[in-house]
Amino acid sequence: DDTGDDDTGDDDTGDDDTGDDDTGDDDTSGTDDDGDGWTVEDGDCNDNDPTVHPGADEDCDGIDTDCDGVPGPEEIDDDGDGFSECQGDCVDFDYEIYPGAIEIPGDGIDQDCDGADPLASTYLYALLVEDYTDPAGLIAYEVDPVTAGLSPLPGAPWQLTADAAQSDGRSPMALDPLRRFLFVGGNKSNFIEAYRIDPVTGLLSAVPGTPFPLNGVPYDAEVDPSGSFLYVLNEWSEIDAFTIDPATGTLQDINGSPFPLGSYCFDIEIHPNGAELFSAHYYANVEVDTIDGNTGVLTYAESPMLVDPGRVKRLETDPLGEYVYVRDVDMGVYVLERNPLSGLWQQTNASPFAAEFNDGLAVHPTGDWLYVPEDPDTLSIWEVGPGFLWPAVGSPTLCGASPGDVAISPQGDTLFVAADQDDSIYRYIVDPVDGMPHLEGEQPSPANYWDFEALVVY
Repeated sequence: DDTGDDDTGDDDTGDDDTGDDDTGDDDTSGTDDDGDGWTVEDGDCNDNDPTVHPGADEDCDGIDTDCDGVPGPEEIDDDGDGFSECQGDCVDFDYEIYPGAIEIPGDGIDQDCDGADPLASTYLYALLVEDYTDPAGLIAYEVDPVTAGLSPLPGAPWQLTADAAQSDGRSPMALDPLRRFLFVGGNKSNFIEAYRIDPVTGLLSAVPGTPFPLNGVPYDAEVDPSGSFLYVLNEWSEIDAFTIDPATGTLQDINGSPFPLGSYCFDIEIHPNGAELFSAHYYANVEVDTIDGNTGVLTYAESPMLVDPGRVKRLETDPLGEYVYVRDVDMGVYVLERNPLSGLWQQTNASPFAAEFNDGLAVHPTGDWLYVPEDPDTLSIWEVGPGFLWPAVGSPTLCGASPGDVAISPQGDTLFVAADQDDSIYRYIVDPVDGMPHLEGEQPSPANYWDFEALVVY
């Protein structure tokens, strides 16, 4: 009929009916080819697939199953790492986090999306010196967080593949901040050696291509906070600069390397933001070079002047990047801060702070305390204020004869001091309230080795 009512007849009235017509009205006409109860006219966007139709449940297949025009939000790989949320990506806005990613134990991040961040053990790595002709050794210990006890890892110590080191406190060790690689140099060789760190066992394996040649004997080494670049200070006061392959640890020369610094350079440090490299110059001052974040290239920026410096030997930056601590063998510790107007680094009015002869220095991970070894056998603990340092209650503490390198764990709970004349490492538990290290014992160097040349804690 042609009445226009809601009927079941065959007509062309345009009403809401169930007949076969060509009116384009809202009826159930058409063929349901896939048998899912929906025709194309009803909104089926794929009438050849019975699982696709309006109201269908979205599957984890990247297909618009419910015909609303887009796949389900959990089916979209938002960060481009190859995994969507429904495929198990637990943080779909970070491309470094996905199922099967390399886990970094103990950093508070579940990289592989297995539901947990495994607690990492703490390891102490030390360079061992035997004599002036024999090869240096590399040893690793697992650290007991309760007693600061040291247990040698299986197979340690290992002989370096390059030439010997001699005991003069200048052999470099640098730890990748991402806890993947360790870089070591003996100070009688023109090489830097690279090792991969097993994140579970702490054991080392040589990186392909190691050792890597330098333009001179290495004095110090630092890795930038991103883990992209390695900078090695050599005997000619130059920086041998490398890119680090994130997968293998292999080193590649940066264009323009080596980069010249001022004369008599003994130590380098990198700002926590990775934008500046600081260098300490004997009988001189401090130099600042900027770091190109894309290429790693160094460019001279400034030379902050110190008032009446003696022999500048060592640098440390605080974790927040507000200060640079400069160890002067004769004058003590200078503190540098950034001028709020000019943006340049300058000495604080209160520094230097007096300390006995030595060149060791370490900063607590919180930035609240500074650990300063002093000859003949003490370790001073200084509290850190706004550009000012003062002795902590209970400071100093004993640390063995002729203290050398100082290293503190990333958690700030254990601290180690190499006592050169004792041929041992003094072990401490650090009080989290007042920063005071409490002596737990000492670890003698293995047989046939003189002492510990450098320390880093993983």
